[in-house]
This record gives sequence, structure tokens and C-alpha cells, in this order.
Amino acid sequence: MFIRTSAALLAVALTTGVVHAQGGRNSTPPGKTFKAAELMFEYPTRDWEVLSGAGTVLGTLTTRRFDALIVVDRAKLDPPLAADEITELFAELEGDRIKEQVPGASGVTAALTTHPVLGKVVRVEFTRPAAAGTERVRQLTVPAGSYIYRIVCSARTADFSKHEATFERVMTSAKVAMPATTGGAW
Repeated sequence: MFIRTSAALLAVALTTGVVHAQGGRNSTPPGKTFKAAELMFEYPTRDWEVLSGAGTVLGTLTTRRFDALIVVDRAKLDPPLAADEITELFAELEGDRIKEQVPGASGVTAALTTHPVLGKVVRVEFTRPAAAGTERVRQLTVPAGSYIYRIVCSARTADFSKHEATFERVMTSAKVAMPATTGGAW
């Protein structure tokens, strides 16, 4: 009986260890899908809540402690950008927009990059003054058809690294559905 019980406990311990090793504490927690207009991305269910948006803001996600935010914005492009118009100049103009519209923004960098699903996007990084000190901001700018989407992730500079994996998950999982007339779909 003792051997059978010990063997069963050992099997449970080994199985738990394997499961823990495959999905341990440092793995990405289970997620939900944020969907608004044509944009969607994954975010963790643990400690994050979705708040509604208004105007060009499609939605805001925040931690329960309010120490990090993800704001999703959509603006009309008129005329829409063609793929060959999404260039280094476009990235430079996005950086200039931040400098003009965000009071106290510093260290602004904007780089054209290729997203595995979205194609050409602009990744912007900067810091800005906030009520609780300095915030670090990482933004993904996605021109898609007649719209430009901005996923703006921010946290206090001291806390940014704590939320960086979530911010990267949001940005790398982002997708934009093109209207049915173009044949695009989720």
C-alpha cells in the first residue's frame, strides 16, 4: 500500500513538475481578445480590465492597480495610404506628431518595422511627464486601409519592465480585419 501510494504521489509530483515547467510562473497568463472596429489583439485576463472608449478612442485597458494603461485609438485617413506610402518618412512624421501633441515628450524614437501579420507598421517609444512621475510609452502605429490605429502602452518608468511582456503580447497579436469587400477577415 505504501509503495502504491508513494508511486501515485511521485507520478502526481512529476506530472505537476512537467506541467509547471511547460507553463510555469514566467509563461504568458491566459488571455482574452480585445475587439473594436476592425482591430483585435490578445491581453491577459489576470489583473487587466477593459474600459469603454469615446470619440476616436476605441477602448482603454488598465491594470486593477492602475499602474499601466493600453489606449486604442483610430483616426480616419483621407485619402487612405497605399502600401508604398508607408515609408521611413511616414515613421518620421509619426514621431513629429508625438513631439507636437504630447507635452513634455522626450527621447522620441519612431521606426518603421514589419509586423508578422500587419505588414509595415511604426513603433514609437518616448517618455512623458505624468501625475505620478515620468511614464514610458511604447506605441504601435498601424495604417490599415482608410484608418490609422494606434495602440499606446504606458506605465510609470519604474514599473514599465513589469508590464513589458504584456505590451509586447498586445502588439505582436494585433490584427486588423479588412472590410468584406476586400476579402479580408479575422
